[in-house]
Amino acid sequence: MSRKTVLVTGASRGIGKAIAVKFAKKGYNVIINCAHREQELMQTKKEIESYQVTCTAFLGDMGDMSVCEQMFSMIRKQFGSLDVLVNNAGIDYIGLLQDMSSEDWDRILRTNLTSVFNCCKLAIPLMLPARHGKIVNISSVWGCVGASCEVAYSATKGGYSKYGEWGGSAYGEWCSEFVSWCVNFADEYYGVSMLGTDYPLQTSC
Repeated sequence: MSRKTVLVTGASRGIGKAIAVKFAKKGYNVIINCAHREQELMQTKKEIESYQVTCTAFLGDMGDMSVCEQMFSMIRKQFGSLDVLVNNAGIDYIGLLQDMSSEDWDRILRTNLTSVFNCCKLAIPLMLPARHGKIVNISSVWGCVGASCEVAYSATKGGYSKYGEWGGSAYGEWCSEFVSWCVNFADEYYGVSMLGTDYPLQTSC
């Protein structure tokens, strides 16, 4: 029986790493990605491979469609299909709106939201032939209620949740299950403690 394959973006540490390791423990082939932290990404790769599964690490910005296309071309050649996509890549800016530059705004939207568009656009064709697949968007409680000093982050995480609603109505009948998981607080180095259990990914807003 062939292994299933999962892609986790933003997986060098924290929540993304915890999710990737969890899938490895379940016997999945794992593709992990981050934009800058190559050393940490390779450490995560080494940990995942200790569970006797295949792990491929890809360094690149998922907000850049050309880079994203390179990664998905590699996935298609190496694995042929994709069973699960976890959109976890994200960055933050803490401060007042009037102090935020246009460049900061564009950077956060590109990393947090454009990356979701890019990965969903390229993952769905890999899922359609098999008529199954899961896309999980790691959102935040700030996407549900808004944070006073995190306007761009809150806006993008709210967009994650809407992606889940759109995907479920557009593709749920045909191939994919879309889930937006709103976390409350997780230490960026240690991830989410609940991932040590069989806690299900679920929509919470």
